[in-house]
Amino acid sequence: MTLWLVEHDTVHPAEDMMLAAALADALGAGVVTLDTGGGGLGAYEARQHVTDVGLGLNGLFWIEWYSNASAKGPLPPGVIATWAQGDWVVPVNPAVSAQADMARRLADRAEQLDQPVQHVIIEQGQDGWHVAGDCPADFPKHWQRDAYGRPVADPPVHHATQANILIVGSEHRQRQTYPAVLAALGDAADALGLTLTLRFWDPAEASPNSLPDDLRDLDGIVLPGGADMDQVAGQIRVARAAIAADIPLLGLCLGMQTLTTAVAQMRAGFNDANMEEAAPDAETKVFRRLAQSEVTGGFRIGRGRAHPVAGTRLAAILGEAEVQVPVNHRYVLDPVLHDSLRRAGLVISAWQEGATLADAVELPDQRFCIGLQGHPELLTRRHRPHPLFTAFLKALDL
Repeated sequence: MTLWLVEHDTVHPAEDMMLAAALADALGAGVVTLDTGGGGLGAYEARQHVTDVGLGLNGLFWIEWYSNASAKGPLPPGVIATWAQGDWVVPVNPAVSAQADMARRLADRAEQLDQPVQHVIIEQGQDGWHVAGDCPADFPKHWQRDAYGRPVADPPVHHATQANILIVGSEHRQRQTYPAVLAALGDAADALGLTLTLRFWDPAEASPNSLPDDLRDLDGIVLPGGADMDQVAGQIRVARAAIAADIPLLGLCLGMQTLTTAVAQMRAGFNDANMEEAAPDAETKVFRRLAQSEVTGGFRIGRGRAHPVAGTRLAAILGEAEVQVPVNHRYVLDPVLHDSLRRAGLVISAWQEGATLADAVELPDQRFCIGLQGHPELLTRRHRPHPLFTAFLKALDL
């Protein structure tokens, strides 16, 4: 067995573990992650990657993106004595003191057992990263991130067919903290032979009641998830404009909530409609807190199960069988409003497992307008994009 310690000193959760995962893929090795000791990387949303059992570091996305397998949880140093034969890669972030200490202990233990230890260093450069130390001869020495934030060693491929996509949220968050949405768009674009021009509009930084410029020049809009309630009002305004102009629209978790709220305001007659989390005093709360009787702890977290409704567009994309979706939310579309929203043209296109609670919605009269109460972006994989993102890009008028 060979222990590969991959040291990458970065404060950006979207980069953490990235090249360690690339090396593990090249070696055909497993990956074992280290605990942070509660230190984290300092970003509020550094632990937003949904695992089978809860939330983990965002860098776990890259391990799953490369391997198509669930990332293993942090392990104590003594486990090295019982590891099976083969190579193991351990990402180490010196910015997290607990990981640096654990790596030293792992190396000492491996040497006591006469097991080889290789030290790989990821160094930041002006145009990407340089790989130094005990790097395998055939592993690329220079890496950068492409337009979708994914690691590449070769120049990115540009396709002739192009599309303009607006992401209604913080560019810094999508690029430096939570990498999955951009990667999912890139994976789908590659599969379809598209090059996407990504625009960002952050409602938290915009003027009150404003909209992005040149909405008519857009081919599609994504409303991403997140916990920043400063995004809500702007996402609702953009969703209303997109629906009015029939611009393809994809809502993810928080984005599903803002999309649905826009429909409630525009078509169901609830001019005062809002989300309880963002506007506790709103008379019509389109999304309200999950009750203890609905979900244990009132918090839905982990790999949730959704049941697409036969005959809906979502079922045509994902199939009618039960599907798994990473979920992380405490709020749900209030069932009291289901009938009113149906009469307004909104279709509930998936239900939560074992409950009459909406997991997805869509507007059939639009070219593409789907919101999913979850994070399908976390299920995209290298060379195998999530079908919801592929369907979204296929709906663009190119």
